[in-house]
Amino acid sequence: MNPLLIKYAIGAAFIALFGWLCYDYGHDSVMSDWQTERAEIAQATTKAIVKLREQQDAIQRDLKAKESQSWELYQNAEKESERLNDELNARPWRVRVVTKPASCGVPETADAASVGNDTTGQYAELPVTTARRVISIGKDADQCEAKLRALQDYVKIIVDGE
Repeated sequence: MNPLLIKYAIGAAFIALFGWLCYDYGHDSVMSDWQTERAEIAQATTKAIVKLREQQDAIQRDLKAKESQSWELYQNAEKESERLNDELNARPWRVRVVTKPASCGVPETADAASVGNDTTGQYAELPVTTARRVISIGKDADQCEAKLRALQDYVKIIVDGE
């Protein structure tokens, strides 16, 4: 074999070995940096997820408390309405409204226009069916008020974050 060829072959082998060692070292260095950066990102993401979960849990607790409170108010309004209906059905209630006489001729003053002044006002008694409708309207208003408060509390917690 040609000694020059052997020298070139050995030189090429050393160059290849040197290149492979440099590549391997560089590859390991880049991979190490990448893995470190990846671990830092994973830790930051985990911390952010934990913080968001805690915030979500706090909001859920607030919502449950407000929902419970709103439900209790609604139930109380419902019980009061049922109690009023039971009383209305149990006894002959008379619902009266204050009216002004059509032709009285008495000048109106602050005292004369007050409720319950028998000298200038008179009462009109409502029929039982009308009285029940008036009470039913009050019942519906109480229920709507309780529902509206519950909705407002929900919006405050979700939108405003209170």
